[in-house]
Amino acid sequence: MAYKNHENELAFRRRNYLKNRERELQRFRAYRMKHHEALLQRGEKYRQVQSEQINERQRKYYHSHPEFRKTQIVKAQRAVEVRRKWFSELKRNLRCSICGQSFPDCPTIIDFHHGGMESKERGVSRMANLGREKKVILAEIAKCIPVCANCHRRLHYLEMQKKKKDVGKIHKP
Repeated sequence: MAYKNHENELAFRRRNYLKNRERELQRFRAYRMKHHEALLQRGEKYRQVQSEQINERQRKYYHSHPEFRKTQIVKAQRAVEVRRKWFSELKRNLRCSICGQSFPDCPTIIDFHHGGMESKERGVSRMANLGREKKVILAEIAKCIPVCANCHRRLHYLEMQKKKKDVGKIHKP
């Protein structure tokens, strides 16, 4: 129906939409329920094709814009450096949990000892050097106790001695 007045046409369409809205939504929901699996497969195929096309476009852009690569590398290096400085400051304020000494002048002396290896994701210092997120590093630190290098070596020595004694008990006739 052709309207001479554009506002009248818009008003008619709006009234018609509101009148039939619930019925159309019910039809749409029924269709989705009936064809659920096919829609999922179609969506998955679409996402796969799209991701391949996006990857290809990004790959072409990456190789055709060397200045972009350089800025990305510089940004990543800067982020890792910031993370290392933060980690160094964090260690600078810690004390050894065993002997109580602090080493503000040389934070590399402080190590993080994992009580049990089963909960260890990765070494805390390694995570900081790789530039992992602060929350990930802090979560790993929460599983550890801060100890100085000497006490850390002593802890591992005592753990090894205990294991040797336990092994000896098992193998005795």
